[in-house]
Amino acid sequence: MEEENNNNNNNDVNQVIKDGTKNKKSKTIYVLTALMLIFFVCFIVTLVLLIYEHSEYVALEEKYDSEIGQTEDDSYNEELYSGEDDLLGEELTSNETEGELEENIEIEALGITKSGDFTIKITNNNDVPVNIETVSTIFKDENGTFMKRAESYDSFFSIDANSETIVYDWGYDEDFSQYPNYEFSVSLSNISEDYLYNNFEVSSTDTGDQISVQVTNNNSESVESMDINVVYYENGSIVGIESGYSYDSIIDKGESAYINVYYPTDADYNEVSFDEYEVYIMQASKNY
Repeated sequence: MEEENNNNNNNDVNQVIKDGTKNKKSKTIYVLTALMLIFFVCFIVTLVLLIYEHSEYVALEEKYDSEIGQTEDDSYNEELYSGEDDLLGEELTSNETEGELEENIEIEALGITKSGDFTIKITNNNDVPVNIETVSTIFKDENGTFMKRAESYDSFFSIDANSETIVYDWGYDEDFSQYPNYEFSVSLSNISEDYLYNNFEVSSTDTGDQISVQVTNNNSESVESMDINVVYYENGSIVGIESGYSYDSIIDKGESAYINVYYPTDADYNEVSFDEYEVYIMQASKNY
C-alpha cells in the first residue's frame, strides 16, 4: 500500500514537471511570436517611410530639372550673350576714346633743374579735362640704346581742357644729363570723376622765405585735398620745381586752401636764385 502511494506521488511529480515544461515552452513561443510581430510591424513602417521619401525625392528632382530646363532656354542664352556683347562693345568704345584723348596730349622736356629734376611740360589739347595716372620717360644714349625708364614724381594729376601743367622725374641721386635722347608715354586714369578741374582762383606771394599760395574754391562741390606745383625760372630757364599740399581741412564753396611752398634748392640743398615762378594746380580731390 505504501509502495503504491509512493508511485502515485512520483507520478504526480512527473506530471508537474511535464506541465511546467509545457508552460515554459508555451511562454517562449508567445515571446518569440510577439518579437516577430514587432519586427514585422517595424519592417512595414520602415518600408513605407522609404517609399514615401523616394517619391518625395523623385518629385523634387523633377521640379529641379524643370527649373534648370527653363534657365537653359535658348532665348535666355541669346539674351545673355547679347548682354556680354554689349559690355564688350562699351569697353572697346571706352578704349578707343581713351586712345583719342592720349593722341591729343603733347609732352615735351623743359630742362633739368639745379637739383637734378627732369622737368616735363604736358599740354592737354582735348576739349575735355583729363586725369593722368603717370608719365613715363624712356631715356636713351647717343646711339638710341635704351638705358633707363623713369616714372613722373607726380601721379594721378589733372589737366583742364586746352590747358597745360608741368611735372618732373625726381633727380635725387640721378644724372639725367647723361641721356641725350628720350621719349615719353602717358597713362590716363579712370577716376576722373573724383577730381575738380577748374573754377579755382589762385593768388600767391613771395614772402622772402617761401611762396605762399592761396587757392579759392569757386565750385559748388567741396574739395578734400589739393596738390600744387610751383615752377621757378631764372632768365627764362627752369631752375627748380617744388610741390605743396593741402590736406588739413575741407575746402567748401567760397573757401580757400592756404599752402606753403619752399624755395628751390640745388643738389646740395642750397637755395638757388630765381626771378619768376608759376603755380599749377595738380589735383583737387572732391569731398564725398
